[in-house]
Amino acid sequence: MLKKTPVILIVIILFLTSCASNRNNNSTTSQEQITISGVIKYHRPYCGGAAPPPEQENGKTTTFANHKMFVTKTNETERKIIKEFITDANGRFSIELPTGEYNFFGEHKILPFDEFVAQNSGAGDVVLKNYECLKNWYNTPEFVVNLTADTTINFTYSERCFTKLNPCLEYKGALRP
Repeated sequence: MLKKTPVILIVIILFLTSCASNRNNNSTTSQEQITISGVIKYHRPYCGGAAPPPEQENGKTTTFANHKMFVTKTNETERKIIKEFITDANGRFSIELPTGEYNFFGEHKILPFDEFVAQNSGAGDVVLKNYECLKNWYNTPEFVVNLTADTTINFTYSERCFTKLNPCLEYKGALRP
């Protein structure tokens, strides 16, 4: 009986290891890919000057053609890019991701932070409100999506007069008549 015990023990260990290995393989390959598609747009407001024609009073929205975006998982301490894509000539995109929650960042927020600060701190009549605002804006994704089924997103960047997309800048110059 004692001679059979090591053999039985080895058989049990091998069986348990193969079951655990098989379970791990199934969980990684069965993660369903979900399609997220949509259109990215860009809105420019009317910023004064001569009275605009009626169709320009509320600004102009166009599709954001050839815009590069980056995808990261939410709740990650490091901004690790897991997917990137470029919108087509009509601002459209379609990508596949596994089920989960994702952050979508525009290419202007993927720069290293020191470069981002250098490019977004203002100049001349456009001044930075405060550094903390810039840090928060850098860390805030354009949009967040929790993917559980195929999803369509329509997102519009909204430019501001004289400061473009940057909410941390303030225009201190003369206003247009």
